[in-house]
Amino acid sequence: MKNKLLLLCCLFILGFGCGVGIRHINNNKTVAIRVSQPQKLIDYDLMSSINFISYHLKKQGYTVLGTSYAGNLYPPSLNRAKHNIFVRAFEPFYDVRIEKNTQNIFYVERFVRQYKEEFVGYSGYLTSQRNIQKEMFPAIKMHYLPSLAVPHPLLTPDHQYDVLYIYETLNAEYTAFLEQYIKNAKIYGGAAFANLTEQERQEELSKAKLVVYIVDTGLKDDADFVPFAVYDIISYGRPILTNFNPSLANVFKNNIFLFNDLADIANETFKALNTPLRIREERARKARELLRAKNQDLPDFFN
Repeated sequence: MKNKLLLLCCLFILGFGCGVGIRHINNNKTVAIRVSQPQKLIDYDLMSSINFISYHLKKQGYTVLGTSYAGNLYPPSLNRAKHNIFVRAFEPFYDVRIEKNTQNIFYVERFVRQYKEEFVGYSGYLTSQRNIQKEMFPAIKMHYLPSLAVPHPLLTPDHQYDVLYIYETLNAEYTAFLEQYIKNAKIYGGAAFANLTEQERQEELSKAKLVVYIVDTGLKDDADFVPFAVYDIISYGRPILTNFNPSLANVFKNNIFLFNDLADIANETFKALNTPLRIREERARKARELLRAKNQDLPDFFN
């Protein structure tokens, strides 16, 4: 009897110790994502990159406590985070507080007026632009985050208009073309589209026969960089027309529609809409499959 009691006590102590250890490990893998601008100013592309980072961290066993934005960058709900990712949006950080005993990663997605002073004091660095490291900090080790997408569910088409046009910078000529030649078109700026709820975004994507996403080519992005928003649209299985990019052309072939320059968008829009609906949707589903097959074995940003 005494031996059984001793055994039970040992098992209880061992179980309690393991439980405390597991909780300690989990607490050490807590992450807060903090963004340098108010949420209402974050566009669809940056939102998609943040969502992918969160998805990737969860796959690696981290607990993502949430995302905060300028104006409320340090809410109490994120106080216990042992790791932070500071996301540089379109403006620099003005209020970065580095807590003791935390790891802090500075992430830059697009090449937009960054200053060297912004890169001081972090535990590590993450970028989706190889140019950032080459031109600004060749001596600093940076993890590279290629643009990819959260594996979204395949949307069921509910065609209510011909074109859903989402822009990073408004193209007035293309807008005029849509107003004159395309009967049913819906236009969103990137921030306006990002500020819809997830369900609303899915509904808008489902309603369009063709999603047109025009990338701002005035930035100093890498030549082969594909915005996260483009992959996000493909991940839903929606037909897309976007800027020609060698990465897109090599991976997706004719399963997506590409234009070479702004003067070419109208012709490619007509070509896409004149493609039989069944073929257009089949190609979009194939593009989604090809995207899901892309290698997503990414590094642990905090190691």
